[in-house]
Amino acid sequence: MNKNIEAIYQFILAFKAEHDGNSPSIREIKRACNISSTSMVEIYLDCLIGDGKIVMINKGTNYRRIGVVGGVWTLIGPDGG
Repeated sequence: MNKNIEAIYQFILAFKAEHDGNSPSIREIKRACNISSTSMVEIYLDCLIGDGKIVMINKGTNYRRIGVVGGVWTLIGPDGG
């Protein structure tokens, strides 16, 4: 797998873990992974979709959520359970 694609995938996983399952924006991915343009991020995301690692979930016209295939978000309460 291309190192940029793997970096994006790892960033998405880490971001979702740190932000209550919310997805990073294309621009956040671009900055964090030092990608030259948002269009390149889109190309790399398409590769991850093709590899079956992520899915894009559209919510309206301007909001997209990135779903991690096989990923499950579990809410943990303040007592750890």
